[in-house]
Amino acid sequence: MSTAPAAAPSEGRYAETFAPGASIVGHAGPRRILTAALTAGRLPHALLFHGPVGVGKGTAARRLAAALLCTDAHRRPCGTCAACGRIAHGNAFDLMTLVPDGAQIKVEQVRALKDLVHSGVRPGVALVDPADAMNASTANTLLKTLEEPPPGWTLVLVTARPEAVLATIRSRCQAVRFGRLSRPETEAVLAARGVAPEHLPLVARLADGAPGAALAAGLTPAELAAEYAEAVGVLQPAALHSPTRIFAAAEAWGRDPERTRRFLHWARMWVSEALGGGPGDAVTIDAPSWGTRFAPATLADFLLLAQEAEERLERNANRPTAIEALLVTLATAPPPAARAVSRAITGATP
Repeated sequence: MSTAPAAAPSEGRYAETFAPGASIVGHAGPRRILTAALTAGRLPHALLFHGPVGVGKGTAARRLAAALLCTDAHRRPCGTCAACGRIAHGNAFDLMTLVPDGAQIKVEQVRALKDLVHSGVRPGVALVDPADAMNASTANTLLKTLEEPPPGWTLVLVTARPEAVLATIRSRCQAVRFGRLSRPETEAVLAARGVAPEHLPLVARLADGAPGAALAAGLTPAELAAEYAEAVGVLQPAALHSPTRIFAAAEAWGRDPERTRRFLHWARMWVSEALGGGPGDAVTIDAPSWGTRFAPATLADFLLLAQEAEERLERNANRPTAIEALLVTLATAPPPAARAVSRAITGATP
């Protein structure tokens, strides 16, 4: 894999690029990798930033672009040079960002990028976010640019679904994984974005390490809390024992894809905690008391169904049907005690 050329090691000019608090919260590993590559002048010409939605991949990509295009001799990005000013005002001629035009990034957009990188502009940065919004034809058009990297250009692809990016594209990029933030890191991001202290515990809890996703929902903390309470209500015994209420809940939560994603995510979060995979603090919920109401095998089945449903959403699956199937799984499951009696009678092992 080729690397973007550098005249000489940076001698500290990139020391603060990814310093804690420099627009980036958390992600010690990626920050260390990127800082070392910048400092040594060995940054790959193509990078793939991947990780969950809302953890800061795009922020890191934009920060990297600013550092690469900044002209200050001592600190990059400086925020004051002409290049930094153009980026801040959205009129940088040496930075192109490809985002979906409608549902997808189109071939014409990639061709425009190809024209720019071969126009003589040096250096330059291209951001593709999300990279999984390219269909096969568009990805193959970009592949030609990756196979013959133009001097002085760096391409950064951002995605929450690396498996949906063409394998030949992935193979030509240096992958950098961004994980979920810790609870304190999540609260720090939310506080910086204006979430009031009294709302931080619940919003951070529901963000599950991805504060950007929680903020992008466009809900106020009060609205998010109300929606959360509604989700909890769907999983109470009285609701699960009523076919009519199950059907109504499936329709209500399946109408909007973003509501569906939140419901599935919260459900997976609750089940993971019931199975011992996460913290069970007081904010977790008044929750469905999953660990005492359902056998581990039932919860494991539910978790698998929820994960599959989230994956099918990307292929335009029927959302109400997916949620109804999940709720029926819980509604028809015998309680742990009944499972234990059944095993004792039949001699079956857990």
